[in-house]
Amino acid sequence: MAEKREQQMYEITKKLEEGVKELFTSERYTEYLKTMSKFYNYSFNNTVLIALQRPEATLVAGYSAWQKNFHRQVKKGEKGIQIIAPSQRKEKELVEKFDPETNELILGPDGQPETEVVEHVVSDFRVVRVFDVSQTYGEPLPELAIPDLTGQVQNFPLFLQAVKELSPVPIRFGETEGEAKGYYSNKKKEIVVKEDMSESQTIKTLIHEIAHAKLHDREVLEQAGEEKDQRTKEIEAESIAYTVCQYFGLDTSDYSFPYIAGWSDNLKMWELRTFMDAIRKTAGEFIKELEEKMKERGIDKASVKGAGIGVPGPVTDDGVVNHCVNLGWGIMHVTEELKALTGFEVKAGNDANVAALGEVWKGGGRGYDNVLMITIGTGIGGGLILNGKIHGGVTGSAAE
Repeated sequence: MAEKREQQMYEITKKLEEGVKELFTSERYTEYLKTMSKFYNYSFNNTVLIALQRPEATLVAGYSAWQKNFHRQVKKGEKGIQIIAPSQRKEKELVEKFDPETNELILGPDGQPETEVVEHVVSDFRVVRVFDVSQTYGEPLPELAIPDLTGQVQNFPLFLQAVKELSPVPIRFGETEGEAKGYYSNKKKEIVVKEDMSESQTIKTLIHEIAHAKLHDREVLEQAGEEKDQRTKEIEAESIAYTVCQYFGLDTSDYSFPYIAGWSDNLKMWELRTFMDAIRKTAGEFIKELEEKMKERGIDKASVKGAGIGVPGPVTDDGVVNHCVNLGWGIMHVTEELKALTGFEVKAGNDANVAALGEVWKGGGRGYDNVLMITIGTGIGGGLILNGKIHGGVTGSAAE
């Protein structure tokens, strides 16, 4: 099993490398790099400061740089991100004069040393403010088209829960600023994922942010004695997300390839390959843990033949609920909805009929072909079994 997983890891990351390489040679990538070259390459310490103050930041520049280089304006009232920038200032100093040839002190007519004013350039640091692209408006920046993922995910609720259990920090779904799909906050030690995204985009984003929390947390890097810039972090996180998703049958290449290429400006292919071993190792560990979580939760699709549900209301043979007062439903295609969520074949029936069938199978009705069951709960209902099968009538409510 482990050897098979490792082989799959190699094949998937090889496909990732080839997909990004194809983007590297494209015309749109060249145009994109021309613009990205105008953004300042921030130091590791400033990258940390930016991440602490605005975790979702992507493209950062100074107030004037946005105007001059990108023809964009900072929105009124926006709070700048404080970073440390080198600066130089001139200082004047009164010094004694020395003879350039003899290096002896020059004395004036009164016998006192002569003096002169000299000017020095002193290097220093100062606090400056920069702004993320989400804090600006104006001409659009050229970008690698990164289409949102729109697909559904089999067993989505269960798979989502298994992924969430791998996170070392709390996860919440809510609003994110700008175009960010999610972010990991080093300061608050939490992951925030944008709500109301597609199932595939949600899973991919969540794995991406968990990778950040596991690998790029400030304390984790300090304990390992490592320093990683934002580019390295984003390439690693998205590559791991792509690899894990691909392993479980979720293709995110339309999103992941241009995303990785966008963070790989000025990166040679051989440099990208140096990331691959670490990506394979981390993705492999993630997959192993995720498979174990799924087994713990009983999510082994090969062993599941189907799913069933009892609904407190009339249900037709094809799984349509016409009216369900207790749940506030009108017409609901229950079997279609659940099949889309789980990937299993689904059967639905009236809850009293399903309960009666259960009694015939494993309970008090065992050994009988014909059973009438009266249910008393939120109301009074009935389930009818004739010749060992549910008898629901035309509307699915024969015994009601």
